[in-house]
Amino acid sequence: MHLTFAKNQQVFTSVRKILQPFGGVWITPDLVVTQKAGIGKMRQDPAASSR
Repeated sequence: MHLTFAKNQQVFTSVRKILQPFGGVWITPDLVVTQKAGIGKMRQDPAASSR
């Protein structure tokens, strides 16, 4: 199931409100990686390719 950005914010806010009084944290691997954010791009060193 995929939620809109606004719905994700609502879920995150709700979970935070539930966990915060107990000092809890929520760790999730459900991250969206986009090239727009520059994540996942690797720069290749030109010198390394000639080795």
